[in-house]
Amino acid sequence: MLATVVGGCVKNEKEDNTKKIIRSVNYQQVELKTTNNSYNYSGSLKAEVNSNLAFRVAGKIDRFLVTVGEKVEQGNTLAQLDQSDYLLQVNSIKPKVKQAETAVSRAHFKVDQVKAGITSIKAKLNQAKNNYQRIRILYQNDNVSKSAYDQARAEKEIAAAQLEQTKAQLKEAENGVEVAKSTVTAYQKQLELAQLKLKYTDLKAPISGVIVIKHRETGEVVDAGIPVLTIDSDQGLEVTVFVDEGVISRIKRGTKAVVSVDAIEDDTLKAEVTKIGRNQVGYQGNYPVTLKLLADSKKLKTGMTAVVKFQQLQEDQKIIVEPTAVAADQQGNFVYQLQKHQDYAKVQKRRVIVGELRAEGLEIVSGLEAGSLIVTKGVNTITNGEEVKLLN
Repeated sequence: MLATVVGGCVKNEKEDNTKKIIRSVNYQQVELKTTNNSYNYSGSLKAEVNSNLAFRVAGKIDRFLVTVGEKVEQGNTLAQLDQSDYLLQVNSIKPKVKQAETAVSRAHFKVDQVKAGITSIKAKLNQAKNNYQRIRILYQNDNVSKSAYDQARAEKEIAAAQLEQTKAQLKEAENGVEVAKSTVTAYQKQLELAQLKLKYTDLKAPISGVIVIKHRETGEVVDAGIPVLTIDSDQGLEVTVFVDEGVISRIKRGTKAVVSVDAIEDDTLKAEVTKIGRNQVGYQGNYPVTLKLLADSKKLKTGMTAVVKFQQLQEDQKIIVEPTAVAADQQGNFVYQLQKHQDYAKVQKRRVIVGELRAEGLEIVSGLEAGSLIVTKGVNTITNGEEVKLLN
């Protein structure tokens, strides 16, 4: 409402007779009011654990073994990919593993042969050494010819050389065993990987629950990691609500609340706070709070709207103002406080933190004191520092 007041009195004929126009506003005196300390917030029911399920390998979906809404147990097969390519890969590696294992057996056999040869050569060498010692003594006593002595010495040296050569062959044969074993290991790892990929063509339930979404159809080709089904666990339901900053400090993990669900006409469901977000969400700066329902009901379904009521039995004294008295800008919520003068008042912007919207009005958590005068209507049409007229 607009009104005019006389800007000044006429003192003489030379003074300006122009009238100053000022705005009239409704106002209220801020008071402490007794309130029932309860807070209601809305949210939607959801499963405590919700998982998107995907194959760990790529392929064409061969078939689904479940339908949406079906209850499954942990470990149940839910869907399968076409296994042809993966079976082919497994079957192509198996013969290579067998061939490599045969090569290991042959390498071991060769090692055994060389070891037997060494034993034989050692015996031959000992015999040659003994014969050489005997001939050498006879030769020194001129009882045998030099050619007999030379022959005995040559036989000893040949046997010693054969022993060294066979030892080298043994080392080479043992290296052959290691190479053959490493080949077996490589093929076995290839086979294990191929068998693992074949196993991954079965999509199994990681938890017990209910299938809620089917993302793909039979015959579609999917990459690894692309969601195919979504499952809600049967571990219980929870609801997330967003609590304003004036209340969040009063809520702790373990705080009890009552949840009402209109869809089943039940307002006696008990819940408990399990998680409290540390970051504000949205323009109003609310905090996410998650509660777990303590008693499940077969009538409850994910997605149902729920109202969470935090309630304390004691009453409290709070500053309650008319909701129209509070406005908001980029810096947050504010009210216009009035400074009374003789025949007008001047408005001053005051930053406030708001709490719960109640039947009595809007709670002011901080920024105002009892006894203050504030504008209750038209706050968006006046400016900071403006002079206004107060309406009764």
